[in-house]
Amino acid sequence: MSTMRPSTTDPARAAGELEAAVRELVVEHERLIEAVAEQRAAVAAADAAAMNRAIVRQGESAQRIAEIERRRIAAVGALSSPARAGNRPDPSRVRVSELAATLPEPSRSRITDAACALKAALERLHHEYAVLRDAASQLAAHLEGITRQVYARVSHTGAYARSGVVGPPVQVVSSLDLRT
Repeated sequence: MSTMRPSTTDPARAAGELEAAVRELVVEHERLIEAVAEQRAAVAAADAAAMNRAIVRQGESAQRIAEIERRRIAAVGALSSPARAGNRPDPSRVRVSELAATLPEPSRSRITDAACALKAALERLHHEYAVLRDAASQLAAHLEGITRQVYARVSHTGAYARSGVVGPPVQVVSSLDLRT
């Protein structure tokens, strides 16, 4: 990972920094995809320790992505700053593909290719998160069903709650004083 800052006076260097940052974002998002897939497998296996490890990996990856993103924004800012500061666009909102179209070759092609790879990685990541969300929902529904079965077995009254299911056991006084 490069830690150099783009030079506002050297567009070629700023373009190189932008390309490097976008390519590093691709690599880091691929790592994040792997961590999400690990979490999905852990959810499917109901393995809490593996879920925690995957979540930690995702957090570490998110921190690295944030650092790379700061470098990307700095490079975009250096490349997109017009002569008049009043018209300067917000670098965090400038699309890399649109900025790349304004650059000379070979920077244009390299940055465009890197941006396409990043877009593809982000699409895969969104898909993995959707699959993870579905797996977690299914696990939660399964656990809720088990919990309801347990409540039904331990409820000595078998009474239904307002929700229409046998709820958690409630302390019911059902004794008779035979001495009086």
